[in-house]
Amino acid sequence: FYAVTARNPPRQFLQRAIEAASAAGLSGGQAIDVGAGGGRGTRQLLDAGFKVHAIDPDPASVLHLLAQVPLEQIGQLTLGAGSATEQALPPSDFVWAGLSLPYLAAGDFALAWRRIDQAIEPGGWFAGDFFGPRHHAAK
Repeated sequence: FYAVTARNPPRQFLQRAIEAASAAGLSGGQAIDVGAGGGRGTRQLLDAGFKVHAIDPDPASVLHLLAQVPLEQIGQLTLGAGSATEQALPPSDFVWAGLSLPYLAAGDFALAWRRIDQAIEPGGWFAGDFFGPRHHAAK
């Protein structure tokens, strides 16, 4: 999974969200990548000038991500192994959750969302992917 997704191009939806936030006056600052997976979103946020706290429940993801980040950006990255229900999330200007929240157990979503909401600073942004009601994985 990580080897395949590492080669994927930047996510267009995240890029549009970063550009919209920048146009609204938000550039750089602290970001969180919830469910960092292969690290595409983390790398996009780093490239946009954010300091990024990347979390993922799979410890292998965190190790893979560390190997993907250029040395000059490593100081802008903090990593955490765990989900949004387990991690303390730092106050942030931008939170990205690319297809991670729909995979939480139904009973965990409310806690994860509350932690994300509490982490977003006033004027901050959230961008994320959710399944629509007709998506094959929708419950």
